[in-house]
Amino acid sequence: MSISKFLDMSVDEYLAFEACSSVRHEFIDGQVHVMADSNQAHNIICQNLVFALKQHLAGSGCQAFVIGMKVHIEGSNCFYYPDVFVTSEAGNNSDTFMKSPLLVVEVLSPSNTSTDLCEKLRAYTKLSSLREYVVVHQNQAVIEIFRKNTDDGWEIVRLNDNDELVLNAMPCGEFRMPVSRVYEDVPFMPTVEESETEYAFDS
Repeated sequence: MSISKFLDMSVDEYLAFEACSSVRHEFIDGQVHVMADSNQAHNIICQNLVFALKQHLAGSGCQAFVIGMKVHIEGSNCFYYPDVFVTSEAGNNSDTFMKSPLLVVEVLSPSNTSTDLCEKLRAYTKLSSLREYVVVHQNQAVIEIFRKNTDDGWEIVRLNDNDELVLNAMPCGEFRMPVSRVYEDVPFMPTVEESETEYAFDS
C-alpha cells in the first residue's frame, strides 16, 4: 500500500497513537507514515489469498492475517501492515502486532512498487523467522516469490498466469494455488507500464 511521511514519534508514542487512530500508519525508524486506501483489485487479491490460506492452515496452529495486523521488525525499527501474513507465533486477542511471520505477502500498485521491492524487502528479510516474501502485481498476473534457501540466502521465483503458486513457508505442508485463482474476479485495468525496480537485499 502507498504511504506518505506524516510525523516523528518514539515506538511507545506510535503504538499509543495508532491505538486511537481511525487511519492506519506505518512506523519506519522513528517516522510515522499515513497509509493510503486500497482499491477494489487489491482487496479482491488479498481476500482470495487469505481464504485459501486459512483453509490450508486449519488445525495447524498457524494463523493468517490480512491487512489489519502489524508486524514489528526490531532489526529495522519498523512496524509494517503486511497485506497478508502467516505466523505460528502464539498471541492473544489484545495483540496489535506480531514479530515472527513465516510468510509475508504484499500486493503491488504503481505507487508502492519501490517501497515493497526495496525498503520492505530489505527490512523483512532481516527477520530470522521469515521463509518467503511474496509480491503480487496488481495490474498484471505476475507473482514474485523471494524464498530463503538452505544457505540463508534468497532466491527469486517469478510466476505468470498459467503457473501455480507453491509456498513452503508453513510447517503444515506445501501450499498450492493456481495463479489464475489469486486473480479470480479481479477487474484488470488497461495495462499500466510498471517501472523497473531493482531488488534491494541487505548485503
